[in-house]
Amino acid sequence: MATFEFTKKLKSSVCSINDGYFFTFSNELYYLSIAALDDTILNANSITQVEHNFNIDVDTDIIIIDSVTFTGTTAQDLYDSLETLFFLDEGGGGSDVSAHHGFFDYNDTSTSTSSISLLADVWANVPNDGLGTFTNLDYIPTGMTKLMDTSNGSLDFTELTLGSDVLIRIDFNVTPQTNNALLESRYVLGTGAGLYSLPIVSRRLDSGAGIPYSSEKGSFYIYMGDTNTLDNPGTLQVKLSTGGTLVNNGLAIKVYKR
Repeated sequence: MATFEFTKKLKSSVCSINDGYFFTFSNELYYLSIAALDDTILNANSITQVEHNFNIDVDTDIIIIDSVTFTGTTAQDLYDSLETLFFLDEGGGGSDVSAHHGFFDYNDTSTSTSSISLLADVWANVPNDGLGTFTNLDYIPTGMTKLMDTSNGSLDFTELTLGSDVLIRIDFNVTPQTNNALLESRYVLGTGAGLYSLPIVSRRLDSGAGIPYSSEKGSFYIYMGDTNTLDNPGTLQVKLSTGGTLVNNGLAIKVYKR
């Protein structure tokens, strides 16, 4: 049977052990000792701010974390596997970058077969179902699961923390019914009396009517400066000065989680 034991500065502090070999860590201890010996968990302390589900198989020396399997027979094996989840840069720990940095890429299909009709001078919400071929959620920050409500395409910031921020690359096409139409886009944030909007694009589409114009992408910055922004959706809206249609390709969002 394997015993894993080492001392490093960890990210977080409350430990609860559930029945059997399943136990959950949450929230800053400086020591982790996981022992698998004679079918008994001897000691288990700490981990990250986000809970992780553990299972130790004492017969095969396998540790399963959030459905991902790690194997090894030494403390170094375990440390190498877990350092990005558990350890701070300081105190001899490994890199913590993945816990704070990452990106979400949501590719839309909902408008590719049925474009959105835009009425003249009326703001329209831009949907995103996240079902497109190029959706990429492989490099999101540790502990996060989503940054969008794919039922309506609004950004969902609730897995971030105050002080976090995001850079957003929009990617849609609009087709105006007349030449020289004015295209505007914005994010609507907050709620109630705290509702506010941040403009993104404002330009004339002067190359002709009936042809698609790109949103011209670019980066748009939003920060979590208060709970009004953090706890409420961020909705992308588009307006044309004339009638037209819109096809959304998707959003790529760079995340800096504090």
